[in-house]
Amino acid sequence: MKYLGIFLDIFSNILLAGVFIYLIVLIIKNNYLFLIALRNVFRNKRRSLITILAITVGVLAIILFGGFVNDTFHGFREANIRSQLGHLQIAKKGYKEFNSRDPINYKMYNFQEIKDAILNDPQLKNKIEGIMPEINFSGLISTGDTSEVFMARGIDIESDRIFSSFDTVVKGKKLLKGEKGKVVIGNVLAQNLSAKVGDSLTTMVQTPKVGLNVLDVEIKGTTESMASDYDRVILKMSIEDGWLLMGDKYADKLIILLKETKDFDMAYQRIKQIAKEKNFDLEFYTWEELAQYYRGVVSLYTGIFNFIKVVICFIIIIFITNTLFMTVMERINETGTLRTIGTTKKLITQNFLTESIIIGIIGGVFGIILGYLLASIINAFGMPMPPPPGSTRGYTANIRLDEKSIEFIYFSFKLSILTAFFAAFLPARKAVKLSIVDALRHI
Repeated sequence: MKYLGIFLDIFSNILLAGVFIYLIVLIIKNNYLFLIALRNVFRNKRRSLITILAITVGVLAIILFGGFVNDTFHGFREANIRSQLGHLQIAKKGYKEFNSRDPINYKMYNFQEIKDAILNDPQLKNKIEGIMPEINFSGLISTGDTSEVFMARGIDIESDRIFSSFDTVVKGKKLLKGEKGKVVIGNVLAQNLSAKVGDSLTTMVQTPKVGLNVLDVEIKGTTESMASDYDRVILKMSIEDGWLLMGDKYADKLIILLKETKDFDMAYQRIKQIAKEKNFDLEFYTWEELAQYYRGVVSLYTGIFNFIKVVICFIIIIFITNTLFMTVMERINETGTLRTIGTTKKLITQNFLTESIIIGIIGGVFGIILGYLLASIINAFGMPMPPPPGSTRGYTANIRLDEKSIEFIYFSFKLSILTAFFAAFLPARKAVKLSIVDALRHI
């Protein structure tokens, strides 16, 4: 299917280029025929308006739908990046494979040196929003009556304010720098523990250096992200409390957040280069590699959206084809009259095709302009949406028309012109094949 899509895209681009070459050659060599076709478009106001309206509606539908899909993917991507993952994570080489078996030898004790080397790099200092050291561990958390498994993130409190900008504290408050023994837990974990803000909990962790360790903490807030599975186990504490509980000062990983996701490829390559130059023995995980849930949802949504797009395109093609067919068939008398005065079948066919190209261009341009206007209006109010699969929180959707929108805007414009061109071809051929007598008495 992938190669079929690529083939169809290339083939349609070739056809579109052929249509425009035909139009340019016509303007240069047969300028009078182009002007006649242009006058006919505006002379037959009712027929032209109906056809242009059909094309405009089709283009508008694709642009609005494409903008909605684009915004859905963008929002979900940024929610993953800015609530859990960052754009890039760095760990000591071998951490992913061997940390569970040999945790002591796969910690980053030089994390501050690595962090400074990246932040002070001239190419990166204006691209990076923040770098946060983090430690990860799991254990049991108990109220005394109820116990649950938790996954802890020991984080730098100040950095976490930008790294978790998409997390919502539903009850209580966020952690503050300098607070000791305070935690924020997922709202689902809090419900499972029957715990509330202000309650005291006991965390128990098996550490590689001091064995079983216990730390009493107090719930300062409960948080809600875009993923309920995450909220079922997450516990956040200051990295200082994490070091105290684990009996060691280190970082499992450094999480890097960029100001703009579009700078990711450049930043990723530069950071790898810095690691090589400084002889840092590191491995890297991109947000796309870590966001398995995101990839699954995007794959599911892409299939659904592509199916809907095909249905929309099919309806548009039928609508435009039917409208242009009626438009051409209504003018069979006109073709009979033209042939009585010596106009050739070729010129009549060219006239119909040229009119259709002009109508397709006008309809496509109007559709794009109207798409941007309606998108602005919709974005001013927003569209409340229910939670996506596996999420606990709804969101407000918009119509996002950015640089990634060029692809489906171009697609809609291409569709309008090619559909108009080929929709007029068959009825035009049918009209000129009628005898002059049959054409003149056609009703």
